[in-house]
Amino acid sequence: VPPPAEHARPAPPPPAVPKISSGIPLRPAPGTRLWRWDGEGDETEAAVPVAVFDAVTGSWTTVRADALPAPRSD
Repeated sequence: VPPPAEHARPAPPPPAVPKISSGIPLRPAPGTRLWRWDGEGDETEAAVPVAVFDAVTGSWTTVRADALPAPRSD
């Protein structure tokens, strides 16, 4: 009679991934522009749009600087 087979121990579960909170989620309005400004000159003239918030996908879509109309000055 062969000896009984040893039961393999199941592997321990992997450690839990810590939940990291980066703060309050940003929920901008659709069409919100994200601007880049190098800190030099007048920010209203030197700032360049780099992305627009797309509410359908919930993400930022990159844009060319010449693709957006200039901001209104009310």
